[in-house]
Amino acid sequence: MGNISNSRATASRRHINNLSRRDSSQLDRVLIACLPILRWLPAGLVVWLAAHLRLWNVGSSYTSLIFDEIYYVPQATALIAYGHEIEYGQLLGGVNIETGERVEGVSRGAFNPDALNLLDTSLSYNVHPPLGKWLIAGGMNLFGSDNPFGWRFASAVFGTLLVALTIVLGWQLLNSAAWATFAGALVAIDGVAVTMSRVAMLDIFLATFVLAGVCAVVADFKRERRRLDSLIKLDSRLHLNQVTTFNRPWLIAAAVMFSAASAVKISGLIFFAVFAIYVFVGDWLHRRSLTPKVRLLFTARQILRTLLITIPVATATWTLSWLGLFNSGKLTSPFGWIGDYIAAYDQEASSTGGQAGPFASHAWGWLVPLKPVVMMSSSNRNQPDHVSDPQWVNQLMTVGNPALWWTGAVALIAIIVAAVWKGQHAAVVIALGVSAGWVPWLLVLDRPIYQFYTIAFVAFIALALVYVGQVATKAEGRTKMMRVATRGLVVLFLIAAAALAWKFAPINYGIKMTPEQAIELRWLETWDREPDRGEPMGNTEIFLQ
Repeated sequence: MGNISNSRATASRRHINNLSRRDSSQLDRVLIACLPILRWLPAGLVVWLAAHLRLWNVGSSYTSLIFDEIYYVPQATALIAYGHEIEYGQLLGGVNIETGERVEGVSRGAFNPDALNLLDTSLSYNVHPPLGKWLIAGGMNLFGSDNPFGWRFASAVFGTLLVALTIVLGWQLLNSAAWATFAGALVAIDGVAVTMSRVAMLDIFLATFVLAGVCAVVADFKRERRRLDSLIKLDSRLHLNQVTTFNRPWLIAAAVMFSAASAVKISGLIFFAVFAIYVFVGDWLHRRSLTPKVRLLFTARQILRTLLITIPVATATWTLSWLGLFNSGKLTSPFGWIGDYIAAYDQEASSTGGQAGPFASHAWGWLVPLKPVVMMSSSNRNQPDHVSDPQWVNQLMTVGNPALWWTGAVALIAIIVAAVWKGQHAAVVIALGVSAGWVPWLLVLDRPIYQFYTIAFVAFIALALVYVGQVATKAEGRTKMMRVATRGLVVLFLIAAAALAWKFAPINYGIKMTPEQAIELRWLETWDREPDRGEPMGNTEIFLQ
């Protein structure tokens, strides 16, 4: 009997152990299945934070048209009404062509969409293609043409997408969810990115389409490298049709995105050209194992095939942005509009030469920045004598987060070294992004340009910083203690960036503040200027006049 009892006890313990192992195995599988979710949970929280920061109070912080919204919101309304744009003079001056009288509500700082009925609706071409204004019009269709939230809704959505795409590109280049999320967090709280996501202007659309295009070409680069490496391993004597292909779906997506960027602002073509060269050079590098003659032949054939699949798609995308014009019945010839647009672009671009406003700046000072743009400014300094309300100032400025821009400018040096000297792929992509968005403007000396153009490459500045941080933590010869210390510095840097974002929030969101607070935020003398009046604001008397 004793032996039987012992056998039963042993069997029972074995059964319990098997159940425990089975449960443990199931738990392990559950945890493994959840790992991708847990890994990307911080990234999701960063995107949620970005959406909150961009949509919060976006329609009520400033309820009138500010800065270049005076152009784009009325033009978006014209697109909704007629499918094409009309004369700026009509929109801004608000003059009834029948009576010669000013139309109330069509002026700087306010816009009444009903006033369009009294204006000349003749076709007019603007210096910028219409896609960005159509996107603004989309928000106005959803929430109303007279609703400031509707004016700025599309910008806020695209500003959030910019953060998400920064994380995607960071993951593609750095192969790390944590570092990619870090880059996204820096863009999410940056002052330039936040401000440009909360105004109805075009630059946030340009930046987002550009970044989507870069993500697509990087995806193609990796896909094509894997395809060719696997083919060459199988057979070194490859046929021409094996090494070259029309099957490049990511390049088609990139053509759509870069063309869309160009349909927002013509400067998108610069990014298109720069990353087209990146693709062509990549095709050459992917075939490095072939003999020089065969390599040249195969690369030339692939470039031709790439052009055949991308140029028609890009052309169709850009042309479709003018669909409203085609449906308006105002075209006199099928292709004459192209020449009319080019002529209008040349005329407007040349007419603005030399007419620098108070916030025009040279591109060499953008990274600091030396002269941010004040998009809106108001105060109660002219209140009646019998009113004794506390004095306040309300300003909206494109001041970037110093933690990002000032250290990012230094990080660019390391990026250039890594790209040119070592040929690191991630560094090359980052350097190309900054170069396409910044270097061409360094050559512009005869027309006004503005610091907020940096929104087009803010993601690449963040990625430059993150790249340097990743390299520093993984450097050979570093002890475990040194790596831990480096990670600690990264955390402290992010905390400092968040603290600076909080400090500069009043001028990035247009929040009322005391005159003393406004002066405290003027870190550089070149920031010390008020819009339209051009008055320095070095003391509180200026605010209280």
